[in-house]
Amino acid sequence: MSVKVVAAINGMNKLGHDAHLCKHQGKVWVEIDQCMLASFEEIEELVDGVHSFKEVAELFKQRHAKELGRP
Repeated sequence: MSVKVVAAINGMNKLGHDAHLCKHQGKVWVEIDQCMLASFEEIEELVDGVHSFKEVAELFKQRHAKELGRP
């Protein structure tokens, strides 16, 4: 896990989010507000400004829908 991921988790917690590591289907994710999972890569891109928090949430929705077999 990178320093960026740790910093992002700490930063989100300071802003009132509940962010922590969790394991899901054999992979470690960052769980945010008990409603979405983000990969370490997505969190690093959030820190780097590649994606906004809203875009990371949208990536989660798309991944979740795909896992459920929805288009």
